[in-house]
Amino acid sequence: MKKLADGNMAEIFEWNTTQVCKLWRSHYSPDSVDVEAKICRLLSATTLPIPKMYEIVEYQGRRGIIYERVNGVTLFEWIFMDISRFEDGARWLGRLHAMLHKQPSLADLPNQWERLHWQLAHATQLSDSERNQLRQQLDALPNDNRICHGDFHPSNILIDGDRAVIIDWIDATSGSAMADIARTLLLIDSASHPSEILNIFKSAYLEEYAKQCPLDEGLVRRWYLIMAGARLSEMLPTEELERLLKIVRDNGL
Repeated sequence: MKKLADGNMAEIFEWNTTQVCKLWRSHYSPDSVDVEAKICRLLSATTLPIPKMYEIVEYQGRRGIIYERVNGVTLFEWIFMDISRFEDGARWLGRLHAMLHKQPSLADLPNQWERLHWQLAHATQLSDSERNQLRQQLDALPNDNRICHGDFHPSNILIDGDRAVIIDWIDATSGSAMADIARTLLLIDSASHPSEILNIFKSAYLEEYAKQCPLDEGLVRRWYLIMAGARLSEMLPTEELERLLKIVRDNGL
């Protein structure tokens, strides 16, 4: 099969002219395929722009999911094909995120609060004191039941003409929209671009989001620290782990 894209967890291959196969890498739990498939079935009842899921398959000893093929480029690629669209791309991201958070809740999605507690427990770079303080701060934050993507950034948006499709739903949960925004900001901050450019992008993204949905920037800042600590549980390059740990420790933990 022809490979179309690479990700940390999976590779995307051409299945036929109208479908792709997302094959999980062998070092990830095969159960995560079932998790993503369940989430996509739940989301199919919404009006969200997501690729149609067809079936779970096994190919050469690896499990995967067959999805509708969406022709086009990622929002990240769309922006850098014409840098004058930089702020337009940020605003598109904001509108999509607001549309996501305005959807009716889905009770059977994984719980964001439980997911974050699990991640903090598995963030081995944290000291016991840091972990306990982050858990206490997490418990003090208001919870909610909004649909949250959990990995919402420009490379997880596919652009086909005027159509935008949101992909990679493995981290979706039911929880706080402000936490989901904090995660997006944390991911944007990890990009290898000058901070001045990233700040312009984040401002346009947040401004557009706020036109569509309530935005509490003070609450987002509190969630940002939790998200930095939780992200330490992921398989990341050393420099990114060091950046995240610095965020946690610069905030007095």
